[in-house]
Amino acid sequence: YFYDQDGDDPTVKLKAEEKELSWNVGLVYKPAPNGSIYIGAGNSFTPSAEDLTASTRGNAAELDPEKNVSYELGTKWELYDGLVFANAAIFRSEKTNALSDDPFDDDRDDTLDGKQRVDGLELGLVGQVSDELQISAAYTFQKSEVVSATGEDVEQIGNELPRTPENSFSLWASYQLSDDILFGAGAQYMDERYNSSSTSGREIADDYLLFDMMVSYQATDKLNLQLNATNLTDEDYIDQLGGGHFIPGEGRYIGINASYSF
Repeated sequence: YFYDQDGDDPTVKLKAEEKELSWNVGLVYKPAPNGSIYIGAGNSFTPSAEDLTASTRGNAAELDPEKNVSYELGTKWELYDGLVFANAAIFRSEKTNALSDDPFDDDRDDTLDGKQRVDGLELGLVGQVSDELQISAAYTFQKSEVVSATGEDVEQIGNELPRTPENSFSLWASYQLSDDILFGAGAQYMDERYNSSSTSGREIADDYLLFDMMVSYQATDKLNLQLNATNLTDEDYIDQLGGGHFIPGEGRYIGINASYSF
């Protein structure tokens, strides 16, 4: 891991440079030929000046990176003679020295005395139900929390982390109607999310459910036509959100693509 940032100011030039060693370890146990159980752990770093905060306002350029440690315990199985693949995992991700308000400084300075945590569950399934029908599904549960903070940020303790939905899932099914025609349809759900961990002034992005579909037609050995349709119900939703802004999601879209192989 290496990070380098320069910042120019009329009176001072700031430079943030970090070098850290990242690691990850894992152990896999196979209780049966068609299944495995694994455990893994690893770390990563988030530069304190990652969002161009190397400036004369605050002390972000002078702070060490935030440290993240992740743990995961999971299992994967092949079922029904390899027609179904299933996986499940529980995980924990902790930021052990999160940026937090410096209680002894009023000049936008921060300390690395905060702690944040996300505990979660992941489930996945991919199955060949029949010669014509294939289904895939995924679900994720996340419980996020500001565990500790300092200064004015103590109000955040117990609050959810920003941009961390509690529930999300996706489902997709494809059906081979004939040798030349493939039909697919699916849905994806995103739970509500906050734009900040602060108790005062934070906004929430509502949950949403989207429906998509596709039809593929193999017109000739070399020509394929495909119709794609996303957000069929033209749902209004927030795709991305930040501290003071949000980006709306794409509305209903229908398009036709053609591909030709020579």
